[in-house]
Amino acid sequence: MGGVYQLSILPEGQLVLGGDFSALWTGSEWQPIMASLAGYGWIVDLDMDLQGVVWALTRSGNLFRLETGD
Repeated sequence: MGGVYQLSILPEGQLVLGGDFSALWTGSEWQPIMASLAGYGWIVDLDMDLQGVVWALTRSGNLFRLETGD
């Protein structure tokens, strides 16, 4: 599964895990978060903008928009 290097609580109370993989806890289940992170290193920071978009910063300094999958 990999390591977890970042845990953030979003304003709506959702939990986001970032690391070698990413997941969103909605209060009832974990959902995978999809992004084109391969080759850019693990997630070191997570944040949500005013429009509700979750962004991930990787170890190599790249910024990615994260999208929850079904």
